[in-house]
Amino acid sequence: MSKLSGALRVAVRCAVALAAVSAFGVAVAQQSAVTIRIEAQSVDAALRELSRQTNTNILFSPAAVQGLRSTSINAVMTAEEAARALTAGTDLEIVRDLTGALIVRRRSISKASFDDLNPADFEVDLDTELEEVIVVGVRRALETAREIKRDADTFVDSVTATDIGSFPDKSVAEALQRVAGITVSRLQSNDDSTHFSAEPAGVLIRGLTFVRTEFNGRDSFSADGYRGLNFNDISPELMAGVDVYKNQTAEMIEGGIAGTVNLRTRLPLDSPSRVFSVTARANYGDRSDDTTYEGSGIYADVWNTAIGRFGLLANYAYSQVKTQTEGVIMQRIGAFCDSGNSDASGNAIVAADGSVPCASTPYGGSGWRYVPSQLNFSEVLYDRVRHGASAALQFESSDRRWLATAQYMDSQYDNAWGERSSNLSFFSLWAAPGYSPQSTAVIAPADGTPAFTFGPDGMLQSGVLTQPTGDWLGGSTAGNLAYGSAVPGLPFVNYCGPQPDGSPSACSTQRQGIYVGNEARNFDHAEGTRDVSFNLRWNATDRLRATFDIQRIDAETNNYDMLVANRTMANAKYSTHRDGTPRIELQPGSNVNYAPGFLANPHNYYLQFVQDHLEDNEARATALRSDLEYRVGRTWLEALTFGARHADRKQRVRYSIYNWSPIAAPSLCNGPAFNIDNSQAAPYPAACGEPGRMFQGYGEGIWEVDGLGDFYDGQVFANGPMVFMNRETLLDRQRHIDALSGATTGSPMAWTPLCQRVGNTEGCFIDSEVLDVEERTKAVYAMLRFGGENATVFGIGVRGNIGLRYARTAVSSDGAVAFPVSTWYQTAAATPCNSPLVGDDVTHLSCWLTPGLLAFSNGAGIENDLKRSHDNLLPSLNVRFRLNANQYVRFGASRSLSRPDFGLLRNYVRVESPLIDTSADSPYVIYRSPDAPRTPENVAGYRFVFHSDSGFGGLAPITADNFDMAYEHYWGRSNSFSLGLFHKRLNGSIAYGEFERQFENNGTTQTVIVRGPRNGAGGGTLDGVEVAFQTFFDFLPRPWDGFGVQLNYTHVTQSGIDNSNLAVQPGYTPGGTIAFGGGLQGNDEIIDSHRLAGISDDSYNIVALYERGPVGVRLAYSWRSEFLTNNLDCCIGLPMWQKAGGYLDGSIRFQVGNNVELSLDGSNLLDRTIVSQQQLFGDSALTPGAGPVRRDSAWIRSDRRFQLGFRFKY
Repeated sequence: MSKLSGALRVAVRCAVALAAVSAFGVAVAQQSAVTIRIEAQSVDAALRELSRQTNTNILFSPAAVQGLRSTSINAVMTAEEAARALTAGTDLEIVRDLTGALIVRRRSISKASFDDLNPADFEVDLDTELEEVIVVGVRRALETAREIKRDADTFVDSVTATDIGSFPDKSVAEALQRVAGITVSRLQSNDDSTHFSAEPAGVLIRGLTFVRTEFNGRDSFSADGYRGLNFNDISPELMAGVDVYKNQTAEMIEGGIAGTVNLRTRLPLDSPSRVFSVTARANYGDRSDDTTYEGSGIYADVWNTAIGRFGLLANYAYSQVKTQTEGVIMQRIGAFCDSGNSDASGNAIVAADGSVPCASTPYGGSGWRYVPSQLNFSEVLYDRVRHGASAALQFESSDRRWLATAQYMDSQYDNAWGERSSNLSFFSLWAAPGYSPQSTAVIAPADGTPAFTFGPDGMLQSGVLTQPTGDWLGGSTAGNLAYGSAVPGLPFVNYCGPQPDGSPSACSTQRQGIYVGNEARNFDHAEGTRDVSFNLRWNATDRLRATFDIQRIDAETNNYDMLVANRTMANAKYSTHRDGTPRIELQPGSNVNYAPGFLANPHNYYLQFVQDHLEDNEARATALRSDLEYRVGRTWLEALTFGARHADRKQRVRYSIYNWSPIAAPSLCNGPAFNIDNSQAAPYPAACGEPGRMFQGYGEGIWEVDGLGDFYDGQVFANGPMVFMNRETLLDRQRHIDALSGATTGSPMAWTPLCQRVGNTEGCFIDSEVLDVEERTKAVYAMLRFGGENATVFGIGVRGNIGLRYARTAVSSDGAVAFPVSTWYQTAAATPCNSPLVGDDVTHLSCWLTPGLLAFSNGAGIENDLKRSHDNLLPSLNVRFRLNANQYVRFGASRSLSRPDFGLLRNYVRVESPLIDTSADSPYVIYRSPDAPRTPENVAGYRFVFHSDSGFGGLAPITADNFDMAYEHYWGRSNSFSLGLFHKRLNGSIAYGEFERQFENNGTTQTVIVRGPRNGAGGGTLDGVEVAFQTFFDFLPRPWDGFGVQLNYTHVTQSGIDNSNLAVQPGYTPGGTIAFGGGLQGNDEIIDSHRLAGISDDSYNIVALYERGPVGVRLAYSWRSEFLTNNLDCCIGLPMWQKAGGYLDGSIRFQVGNNVELSLDGSNLLDRTIVSQQQLFGDSALTPGAGPVRRDSAWIRSDRRFQLGFRFKY
C-alpha cells in the first residue's frame, strides 16, 4: 500500500503542476501560406493530402466528393486557397467554421436550377456525419499506417506517429509487438532465461530472429558479436514511424530473411512550416518504488527562398527508467529414481509412448521425484538511461528537380543493473548429461522433522532440507577448526567422523545445513551509435530520376560485470504456494556453530567466489549507394529502376571469459581467511602445512547487512537481514580489486582480475577473446514496376514489381592459431615401437611418429587471416490485384539472405593434440584393408587427428525462399481487414558440425578437424497465417462513435528447423562458438527440444481505442503461447520454456486546446508473473525418442510502471 500511495502522491502533484502549466500553453493556430504540391487525383485523396501538408482539420461528406477529380497545384498559398484550387470546376464550396476547420460541401442550390430538381433531391440522411480528416491522435496514425500498407510495393505493416511526440508506446519494441506476426524478447541475454531486461530488447518476425534493422533505409547495428540493433538503443521520441517489411523487393538492401524493420525519423520538409514541441514525463515503478524523469524536444523550420526551400530539424530525447524484477528461480532440477529407468549401459528405457518409467525412488514409492539442485531468490534493479539526438538539413530547389538531405543520428544507451540474490544449494548437477537420474537421496529431512512430500507432478512440496556431513575435509575437529571458525575454539562445521585417536563422533546427527550463498552483482553496460548520411535526389527529366546516398556509422559497446558471492549454511524449511512457487524459511543449520547474530553477522560467512567479465567493442561501416529510375509511363510498364551499393563494415569485439575464481571453500584450509570481515593480517595455522604463509586481510567496509526488503511482497523469503557486498564497493573497480584480489589479500585461492592477467595481449584481453572481422558487400539490382491505374486483366487492376538483385559478400576474419606443445609426442615416443602391447592395444604411437608431427607441435602461435567470398542471386516478384476500389489480393515471392552473426566468424583456433586411441576398434588405426582382421599384424599406420573448437570465417549466408499471399479490404477512413498466408523455406542453416582445415607450421602442414559452426544442406520450413482487423465504430451515435478496436492473430508452424546450440559470445570456450550451459557444451549429450527458440505457435493482440474530441484512451493486450527460450540455457544446461501469457498496457490522453496534451500511461497493469519451465526429459543420445517432460522452475515479477506526461506543441 505504501508504494501505491507514493505513486498516487506523485501523480497528483504532477497533475496539478501540469494543469497549471497548461493554462499558459493554449494558443491559437495562425493560418499561413506555405508551399503546397499535390498531383491531380480523387478529391477525397487530395483533401487528405492537403490536410497532411498544412496541418489543417478538413471536414467533408464522402458522398459529396465521390467520383470527383481534383486539379493539381504547386504554389505558395493558404490551406483554404489550396482547397478552393483543388476543387475548382466542381460544385463544391469551401467554408471555415468557428474552430478554424475547413468544411467542404455542395454549393447552395440556385433559383435558376430549382425547377429542375426532383423531390428526392431534398431528402437528407440525418444520420450522415461530415467526414473529418483528423490531424492529430490515434485515428490519424492508424489511417497513415493503413495507407502505407495498402500502397506498399510488398508486404508491409507500419506503426506511425503522425502527431509529433506521440509514438504509441514507450519503446519501439513494445509498439512493434502490436503488429501481426511480431513478438518480442524480454530477456537480458539470449542464452540466459532467468534475467529479464527492463524493456523488450529484441524483435522476432514470424518467430525468426534474422531481422535486419535500418534507420531511414540504411544500415544500423550495435557493436557486439551479433549483426542487428539492440532495440533498447532507440529513443521512440525520435521516430516518425516504423515500417516492417515481411517480404522483399529487388531495391531493398539484403540481409533479413525474417524481415526488415525500418526506423524512420522526421525530416524538416515533412511539415510545411515551423514545428516546435516539448514533452516531459515522470515514471514510477511500484516495485522499484522510485520516480524518474524524461523529456524530449523537437524544433523544425522551413524557409522559402527564390531558389527553393530550406529545412532544418533538431530533435533530442532523454529518458531514465528504474525498474525492478524479482525472481524465484530453480537451477537445474534433479530427477530421482533408483530402479526401472535405465538399462545396463546407462541408457534410458524409453516406452512406446515416449515416457521413461521409474519403478522406485530413494524417497519412496514409484514414479519420478523432482528436487531442484539450487533455489535462487533474485532481486534486480535496472537503471536505464538513454540519450537520443537527431538533426536534419534539407534543400529542395524551386523547380523540384533537386532534393538534398543531410542527417545525423546519435543514440547513447546505458543499462546499469544491480542484483542481489540468495542462492540455496542442495546438491550439484553441474556438467551432468541431459539424462542424469539421481539414485541417492543426498538431500534429506533434518532429524526429527517429517518426511518430504511431493505433488502429483512429482515436484518437491515440503520438508526441512539438510545435506549429509563430510564435505568439510579437515579430517578431525582440529582440522575443521583450521578450515574455518566463527566461534573461538569451535569449527564452523562439526567434524562428525571418527577422530584420529579413534574416539567416536560427538555429533548428535549426521546431517548438516545446506549452503546459502549471497551474491551481489553489478552489470554496467553502455552502447552508442552515431550515424551520418547524405542523400541527393535529382529529377533529371520528368521521367528520369537519380539518387545518390552515402552513410557512415560508428558504434561502440562497453560492459563491466562484477559478481561477488559470500556463503554460509542453514537448514531450509521448504514449502510451496498453490501456484507451485517455493517458499523458504531459513533455520540454524545442523552441526553449524554460529557467532551471535546468525545470518546478520558477517563473521558467519566465507568468501565463496569472485567473477569479473569485460567487453570493449567497436564497429564502423561506410556505405555508398546509387539508384536510377526511368518512368516509362505506359499502361503496363510503369518504371525501370537500377541501382548499386557498396558497404565496408568492420567489427572488432573484445569479449572476455567469465573469470570465475573460488576464494575459500570447505575443501581448503582457510584459517583467518575464512571470515569475510577479517581485515587484519594473520598467519595461516600450522595445520594448513604452509609455514610462514600470511593472510593480509580483506578490505574494510565492503559488506553491509540488509535483507531483500519487500521481495515478492514478503511471501517467499522473509528471512530478515543478511550480508551482501555493498553497492559502493561493487561500483568502484579499484576498490574491490584492492579488497579482494589474491595479490592484496593472500586468500586461500587467488582471484586475478582480468586486467592483471599475464597473458593479456590487447588491453585486458587475450588473443582468444578478440574478434576482428571485415565484411565488404557489393550489390547491383534491376527492377521493373508494372501495371497501374489503367492496367487490368479481366477487369481486375494489376500493379507490381519484378526484379533481380545480385549480392557479393567478402569476409576477412583476422585471428591466430595456437599450436599444441610437444608433450603428447614425447609421451608417445617414450614407449618403444617393439614394446609388448597391453590390453586391447594393437599398436604403439611411437611406430608412426614423424618429424613433421614434432615440428607441428612446437607450442607456437601465429597470426591467421581467413578470407572467403560468397555470391547470391535474389529474385523477387510482388503483384497486387485490385478487385475494386477497396479490395485487393496481394502475392509476393522472393529469395532473401541473412549473413552469419559476427561472433560465429571468429578465427581463433587453438589446435589440440591428437586424439589417442590404439585399441582394435579405434577410428584412427589404419589397417591394410577394410576387411582385414583387426590385429596387430594388419596395422598399417595411425591417423593423427588434431582437433579444435573454433568459429569459422568462411560461413556462407543463410538464404530463404519466401512466399506470401494476402487478401486486404479497406473501407472508411481507417478501417481495414487482412488475411495473409506465408511460407518460408530456409537453406544453408548454420549448426554445429565438423570440417577439416589445413594449417602450416614450422615447415609442415597438418589436417585439423575443426568443430563449430557449419552451413548445412537444408534448413526447414516455416508456415503461418496472419489475420488483422481495425475499425472505428463511426456508425454509432455520439459520443460512442469514438470507440475503435484493433485485432490481430498469428499462427506459426515450423518443420525441420533445429537449434544450432552455438553461442555468438560464449565467454567460456576460448575462441570457440559452442554453447556452454550448466557445464555442458553443445556437442555433449544434451536434450534436443526439436523446437526453434522464440517461436510461439499462436499470438494475438487486442487493442481497444477511444478517440473523441480532446480525449484519447487506449488499452492494449498482447498474448503469446508457450515458447522455447533456449535449447541449452547458460546456467541450467536444459531446454528452457516460457509458459503462455500476456501483458496489458494502457494510456489516457487529454488535449487542452490546440497546443497542450496531458497523458497517463501504464504498463504491465495485470502485474503478470512470468513462469518458466525446464524440460527434464526429451530426445537425446541417452534417451532416444523420449517425449518432453517439463516442470515449472522460475517465477518472475516486474514493475507495474506508470508514466505521467505533458506535451506542448506549436
